[in-house]
Amino acid sequence: MIIAIDETGNFDENSPDRHFFVAAFIQSENGALERKVKQLISWENSLPDILRNKNGEIKGSSLKEEHFQKFIPDVFLEDPEIRTSYVSIIPNENKPEVIQKYLNIEVSQIQYSLEKFRKTGTRKANLNFLDQYWKWLNKRSIREYLKMMCLKHCLKDTLYNNMVYCIVKDRIDEILNIQYKIDRDFLNDENIYWNDYLRKSIENESKRKPFPMLDTWDKDHPVRQKYLVEDHEGKKGFHLNSVFRDNLSFLESHENPEIRIADIIGIILNRYWNRNELRREHNVLTKRHAAKDGHIQLKFNDFEYGEELKKFIEDDMEREAQRRTSG
Repeated sequence: MIIAIDETGNFDENSPDRHFFVAAFIQSENGALERKVKQLISWENSLPDILRNKNGEIKGSSLKEEHFQKFIPDVFLEDPEIRTSYVSIIPNENKPEVIQKYLNIEVSQIQYSLEKFRKTGTRKANLNFLDQYWKWLNKRSIREYLKMMCLKHCLKDTLYNNMVYCIVKDRIDEILNIQYKIDRDFLNDENIYWNDYLRKSIENESKRKPFPMLDTWDKDHPVRQKYLVEDHEGKKGFHLNSVFRDNLSFLESHENPEIRIADIIGIILNRYWNRNELRREHNVLTKRHAAKDGHIQLKFNDFEYGEELKKFIEDDMEREAQRRTSG
C-alpha cells in the first residue's frame, strides 16, 4: 500500500480557514498501482495545457468543477479503489501561547533525556544528535509546529487506519509493503530531524493506542513476523522502523503521481470546507474513508506545564526502576 500525503493551506497561526494534511491510500500490489497511475495520467492528459505549471504538473487552483467531476469517476472510484483520511486544524481557534507550551514541553522532555544519557555514559554520537535535535526543535515557529503536529497525527492515524482497512478487506499483501510518499514542498534541508521527530512521536503514541492485529494470526503469520516486536520486559509493540525509517520519503509531486492524487483530494476538501463548494465530490470522499474516523480535527487544549513535565519525569523514573528490577 502506498500512502501518499499532501498538505493544503499555509498553516498561518492567524488563519480562520481549515488547513489539512490529506492521505490517499493507493493499492500497490499485483499491478494495482500501475493501473491507478495510468488512470490519473489519462485524466491529466484530458485537461487543457493552460492548467499546467512549468513542471508540467496540473495547477489545482485553476481546476473547475467539471474537472473534479471527471476525476471522481475516472480516477478516484475506478478500480482499484482509493481510500482517504485526513487531519485538519483551524489555526486561529487555538491560542498561540498554548501551542507554544506544547512545543516547549517537547523540548524540555528531550533536554531531560539528554542530561540523563550524559550521566549514563551514552555514546558521544548519540549525545551530539540529541543536542542538535532539541536545538532544531526549539527553533520551530508556531506555523511549522502546527504542520509537524498535523503530519505526525496523519502518519499515526493512516497507519492504524490502513491496518484496519486491509484486515477487513483481507489485503494482507498490502500490509506487508507499506510505503509513505509525502510532498516535500514544505521541507527544508533539515528533514533528517523531521524523520526522527515523526518516528519517535509515533512510537510514543502507539504505546497508548497499539496498532491492530488479529488474534487468529499465529506467531508465524507474515504480518506478525514483520511488524511485531517484543522488548526485554516482554511487552509487544509495532516495529515502526520498517515503515517510518525505511519506507518513508519526502518527494517531488511532479515525479510521483501518487502525491498528485492526494493533492487533488486535498483541493476538494479545501474548497468544500473553506468555500462551501464541491459538496457532491466531498460526499464521495467521505464514503471512501479508510476507517470510520477518517477525519480528525486537532485542538490544542491548555495544560499545566510544570505538572506535565513532572509526570513525564516520574513516568520515566518508574520505567527505569522496572528495567532494573527485571534485569
